[in-house]
Amino acid sequence: MYTIKQASALTGVPADTLRAWERRYGVPSTSRSEGGYRLYDDHALDTVRRMRTLIDGGQAAAQAAESVLASDAGDAPVSPEGFVEAVIKGPVSDEELSRGLLLALEAGPFAQAADSWLMPMLRRVGEAWAQGRLTSGQEHVISAAVLRRLAIAYERLAVPVDATPVLVGLPTGSRHEIGAFTFALLLRQAGYDTVYLGPDLPTDSWLHAVDSYRPAAAVLSVLTDGHAEASATLRALHAAHPALPVFVGGPFAGEVPPRVRVLPSSFAAAFAAFALEVPVGAGHGPSA
Repeated sequence: MYTIKQASALTGVPADTLRAWERRYGVPSTSRSEGGYRLYDDHALDTVRRMRTLIDGGQAAAQAAESVLASDAGDAPVSPEGFVEAVIKGPVSDEELSRGLLLALEAGPFAQAADSWLMPMLRRVGEAWAQGRLTSGQEHVISAAVLRRLAIAYERLAVPVDATPVLVGLPTGSRHEIGAFTFALLLRQAGYDTVYLGPDLPTDSWLHAVDSYRPAAAVLSVLTDGHAEASATLRALHAAHPALPVFVGGPFAGEVPPRVRVLPSSFAAAFAAFALEVPVGAGHGPSA
């Protein structure tokens, strides 16, 4: 057993933070000495380390606590294939879907979970739908559950004060928004202020958003649809605001204007490329 001072030294978490985590979230569970002092066993230290890792990866403390408590309850993330197959066999409640997504997406660094679990799961959804094994209704159930889970994580993160925002959204004709919202969440976890504009946004609305927010950058996500419309929006943004860093992500096959950056396919690599050009706290603002 370890005292709180020893636990702090072994985990790198200040003693005041250890007390706050236990008081607010019940993490970790400790025993008490005869004198009433907290005592930490090896499992409690492991729990603290997992909390610290998740928070260092961008999760809010409440979100990290929810994840480690779910893991300690004996649950393990289901595979992407297992998640989709469970929906096909059905019915699966919203609560079950949400819990499955929580375990899969919040058990480690979010970018890693997005690349290794979320995107493969969504590809399985597309394959099962194309094979006629998954109905449109079931596909919508999964998409809605993912967006709800991402929204919960997104809303829990504090917005930096007086930070210049990054605009994230999709152009006209592009409606598959999970990738864009995932990237917006990844940016916010890293300390960027973000404004998520959503799917199917016309060019004039993109231009108005840039004029209104004077962002540090704009990120457009395009999957298999809307290439012509996306190219038109990218050209318009470059023409109106040539100094604004503009990025496009997803398997975009349309025309890419000069100075528009194409992000790598993985979320981890895309974030690294973005952060290299637009550091946290950057405040370019568009030029006229």
